[in-house]
Amino acid sequence: MKINKIVVEYYRSIKKVEIEPDHFSVFVGQNNHGKTNFFETIEWFYTAKSSNEDEHFNKESENKITVELHFGDVIDSDIEKLTTETNMTKIRNMLGASTDFSVVKTSADHKRKYFVGGEDKGNPAGIDP
Repeated sequence: MKINKIVVEYYRSIKKVEIEPDHFSVFVGQNNHGKTNFFETIEWFYTAKSSNEDEHFNKESENKITVELHFGDVIDSDIEKLTTETNMTKIRNMLGASTDFSVVKTSADHKRKYFVGGEDKGNPAGIDP
């Protein structure tokens, strides 16, 4: 399984960016151009339970932060790394025949939602973070 695309909207200095990482990616740029903010969005995606005003684009809380991770090439050995058989069954049922899915988190509710083939699969309880 690999991350095919990362989409970030309205996080700190980032209005919108889409990154399609390769097997090896390097981020280069001048100071104060958003490299650190981009990586902090990944941490926000996994850990934030709320968002303070400083995290929103232009420090305006009406700018809804959105982070979307697209995963591809999911194979059975990836699923078997989950911690329980129940979690493995949930992800297999969610994916069906697909090998791709995306996960979206927004500052509106801070819950991750899963999408397969563009279909909202909600937030299945118990899937490992």
